[in-house]
Amino acid sequence: MLAGLALLAGCGAQGSTTELMRRLGETALSSLAGTVGLGETPEPPRQLTRAEINQINGALIGASSNGSPMAYFLAYAAKPDGKVTYFNPTRQSLTFDGAALLSGHGLGDQRTGYRSDPDEDFLVTQRPVREWPGQVTRVMRFLDGVGRPFARTFLCAPRAIGPTELVIAEVTFDVIEVEETCRSPYLTIVNRYWADEETGFVWKSVQWFGPERGSLEISVLTPFAP
Repeated sequence: MLAGLALLAGCGAQGSTTELMRRLGETALSSLAGTVGLGETPEPPRQLTRAEINQINGALIGASSNGSPMAYFLAYAAKPDGKVTYFNPTRQSLTFDGAALLSGHGLGDQRTGYRSDPDEDFLVTQRPVREWPGQVTRVMRFLDGVGRPFARTFLCAPRAIGPTELVIAEVTFDVIEVEETCRSPYLTIVNRYWADEETGFVWKSVQWFGPERGSLEISVLTPFAP
């Protein structure tokens, strides 16, 4: 079984952490990976409405993998350097620097870190899409099956596809879609971003997480406000 992404609980307008966990747990407390084809197919989890999202006092993201329904993660910890970690009740986590996916826990791959030059990485240092560079070097760190560290270095080239409309939880955004092809001696991957053209804020992305999990689709439901 692949490890799943479930719902993150945290403090919010609904009351205590426990109460918010209970309320959110009624919607999408399920694996993003789905089943392996044995037994009956479970009912898909109920997705939050925009009104329900707006009642949550905290930064909320949705994540999915391999076509699974969106599951919810709430910002739980932020560091002075700008890194934000989102948790769920089973202690799975995702950590971001801006829109860049840095690491995660309990998601199959032991993704432990990420490094790039913030002056060139438009995911870390937000800027208008017209100012995004022609290439970015992204270094991703992992642990192998026996706990030994290794890294994969990718040279990534973003390419604007064009303007489009993006709907996230009943809200429509005018964005520009960007496709990014990343190559290393071992692998070629493709990331995708849907960003505000003037600010560069990434509302949705598909980012490679690791060789086992593959890519995660990440949607910003409520932006993090420092």
